[in-house]
Amino acid sequence: MLVVPYGKTLMLFCCLLTLPLMSKNAPPVPLPGGTPRMYEQYDRAMSLIEASLTDSAAVILTNLKNCLEERSDAHSPFALHVRLQLARSLERDRYYTEAAAELLALADDSRNAGLPEVEAQAYLEMALIHEQQSHPVKCRNYLLRAERLVRDNQLRPVMAYLFIRLSSYHRLFGSRQSAERYSRLALNHALDQDQPLHMATAHLLLSLIYRDTNPSASEYHLRHSSRIYRQLDSDINHMIVMLNLSNLHLERGDFASALMSNDSAFYYSVLAQQRGSKAEDYHASLLRQRSGILKASGALDSALHYLDQSRIAEVGLIERLSAERVAEVEARFSNAKREQQLQQQAQLLEFKKKREQWLMWLMLLTVVSLGVVAINYVRLRRANAALARQSRVIHSQNDELAGALREQQLLRGEIHHRVKNNLQLIISLLELQIEDIADPAVRSSLQSMEGRVYSMAAIHEILYREGKLETINFHRYVEKITDHFSTIARIESAFRFTLQIPDWEFNLDTAIPLGTILNELLTNSFKYGADQHEALHINIHLGREGDHYLLTYCDNGPGFPAGQLMEREGGLGSYLVNGMARQLRGRVETYNRDGACTLVYFNGKNSPGHDSGTVDEAVATATTLAREPVST
Repeated sequence: MLVVPYGKTLMLFCCLLTLPLMSKNAPPVPLPGGTPRMYEQYDRAMSLIEASLTDSAAVILTNLKNCLEERSDAHSPFALHVRLQLARSLERDRYYTEAAAELLALADDSRNAGLPEVEAQAYLEMALIHEQQSHPVKCRNYLLRAERLVRDNQLRPVMAYLFIRLSSYHRLFGSRQSAERYSRLALNHALDQDQPLHMATAHLLLSLIYRDTNPSASEYHLRHSSRIYRQLDSDINHMIVMLNLSNLHLERGDFASALMSNDSAFYYSVLAQQRGSKAEDYHASLLRQRSGILKASGALDSALHYLDQSRIAEVGLIERLSAERVAEVEARFSNAKREQQLQQQAQLLEFKKKREQWLMWLMLLTVVSLGVVAINYVRLRRANAALARQSRVIHSQNDELAGALREQQLLRGEIHHRVKNNLQLIISLLELQIEDIADPAVRSSLQSMEGRVYSMAAIHEILYREGKLETINFHRYVEKITDHFSTIARIESAFRFTLQIPDWEFNLDTAIPLGTILNELLTNSFKYGADQHEALHINIHLGREGDHYLLTYCDNGPGFPAGQLMEREGGLGSYLVNGMARQLRGRVETYNRDGACTLVYFNGKNSPGHDSGTVDEAVATATTLAREPVST
């Protein structure tokens, strides 16, 4: 017994499952948004769809859609039904991308227009597209959307089609039991709603489900669908059913019945062609099937003859489809070119119209502008006179402000000069006092105090000489302090300084505490780090350490006795160093490495996020600490 390949049978069934649904729901006439002429074109498109001439139907429906868009009725109920049938025609012709784009836009527009029935059908068509492309997850998602719409809105006319799509989904990707249950639900709802096309489709699904397990039941449902199509005068659908019935007989080995069904399919194929349907696409399948039947029954010569005829028909079909595709491309190109020419002409006319309007407006604007210019000229002369008077007043006020600013700068410079002189006087008094004191400890304390005062006096001297008011160059400030220590040093051995300090500017609130720290460190180096056999070398470096500044001070002396600088036990100098560092929101680290090394991490008092102090605050802190009875 010859068995026809199952893929060909399945292909015929798929054609049968999609073709009838193309014309199942013609909208009730009249729907809002259409005209009598448009309804005639819509009926013509539906007739072409029933005759499998979906490409011609797509042309008519596309023209209808464009006309509705030009009339701004693209979202009317009638327009939505037109777009639904257009998408179905594109899907039938396997233009899946164009069909999907149209269906997704249609779903959104139907939701906005409050037409859940059209929205549900759009989702069902999307599910059909993904089913044909073997995308089970996407297919199920669209089925769930449609099912939710149908149940929430009680869309009974759509229920039969919903169950058909669910049955087809479960037949391909789910269980046979679920497919059978949904097919029977579809059949019941189609009977209830008097939808013969859905009834025929449900019988076809049941026939396909029972094909392998119960051939008799499969034949029963095929004959039911055949009877429905005969009642509806759907010749091409009846022909497809006969093809599948012939395949079923052939698989069962009933060659006589298979040949009779094939003859019936030939008959309805000819009848469909006479009525204008596109049945020649199935002619090759009919001949191939007849060849298989004759081969199985032993008539090899006839089987070979019909096999040759089927190949000739297939070649003719391919050539015809190719010609149609070429003609379609040429027609699209011609239409696109014609539309482009029309658009260019429309743009040219629009340009001429706009140019005339612009010329008219330009003339009117010129007249108005001349009047405005004349009025503004008079106003401008008056305004110029007023501006001249105001300018003289402003210049006078600016001169007064400039004079006041110069006077203020002179006063601030004089303040710095006087503060420097007063501090220098204090230094001179300390030097005189030192000369009269024989006690070495007291002399050392006064010398340390002299250096502390000088570190503050040096700032005011630099500010006075450079004419600055707020900031000081820290490099020159350190040079000033080291030069002072070079002058007053009372050690027998040689010494030298290495300064690695950028030309950074600090305000007084930062510079004074740093100067105090350097003074204490220099005093400590000259007091304890000098060695008669080796020159004293002091290295001072300033840089950045992340978000902080880092002042590094090192000498080549004997280092700290305890390995680090102690705060209270070390005397006033160590207390001042730590106190000034805390005032700068910083810290001090000390260690011995070829001498004493001190690291001062600090934040500038003028940096963002820190409170600004004053010069008096730094002076008061130094004075308070200096009064404490702590020996150095």
